[in-house]
Amino acid sequence: MNECALKNAHRITAVAPGSIGEEMGIEAGDALLAINDQEVTDIFDYRFLIQDDYIEALVRRADGEEWVLEIEKDFDEDLGLTFENGLMSDYRSCSNRCLFCFIDQMPPGMRDTLYFKDDDSRLSFLQGNYITLTNMGDRDIDRIVRLQMAPINISVHTTNPALRCRMLGNRFAGEKLRYLKTLYSHQVPMNGQIVCCKGLNDGEELRRTIADLAALQPWMASLSVVPAGSPGSGRGSPSLQPSQPKKPAPSSTWQRASRRKAWPGTAATSSTPATSGTSRPAGPSPRPPATTATSSWKTAWA
Repeated sequence: MNECALKNAHRITAVAPGSIGEEMGIEAGDALLAINDQEVTDIFDYRFLIQDDYIEALVRRADGEEWVLEIEKDFDEDLGLTFENGLMSDYRSCSNRCLFCFIDQMPPGMRDTLYFKDDDSRLSFLQGNYITLTNMGDRDIDRIVRLQMAPINISVHTTNPALRCRMLGNRFAGEKLRYLKTLYSHQVPMNGQIVCCKGLNDGEELRRTIADLAALQPWMASLSVVPAGSPGSGRGSPSLQPSQPKKPAPSSTWQRASRRKAWPGTAATSSTPATSGTSRPAGPSPRPPATTATSSWKTAWA
């Protein structure tokens, strides 16, 4: 445990007044090493491990002395600790090259944090960010199920594996669609998102994608469809066509007709062009007609 503890020492920056942490003598500058003799990988391990009425916390004091604190508490009572890193771990960055990426379209000269592309399932749970699943493996998905990290917000964009690889600029993007079925089978609540790009995933592609995602109800709780936009600056894809044609595109016509049928339990689909792949669901999402064929899309869920 000492080797793990040295590797996963989480520095404490504040202790809430009147909290269990203060009562146990924990101070800012101390470090949490383990709980119940298990390493704490990140904030989710921490929250999961403290959900008990008795825990043992290994803490290293600022002077290097290590204490094992035996703590009796209410099952869901927090320890009142604030850590130096909010996730208690490094943030996971995006490995995609999406055609519609709003960060690639941003002008230069802005603060560095605005150019960081996150694709972190923990931020999906904590802050509502949307993730593509492309940098995740079976172990990551199993952890979401085990720790009940839900809801998970997912940027799907299309359930056509080949098209998803093209749109996300990632050769693994298509095969990762199988995780949608895994999360569904374990009853993990999800919210879906489609950034609709003219000539790519609109029209019949959009109809079929929505039909596939509708089949995952009720665990696919909502779906947001937003047209892609381009601010005309930065490094945006030159192949991305404007999403506001003078005449209604077939997909737009179908969406307006479908708004009469609300996606169960959700609000309406946003009609505001998006330059981001991380917008939240914003209004009634369309539900596909019952006659929409999905048999040719079975490979998406292999």
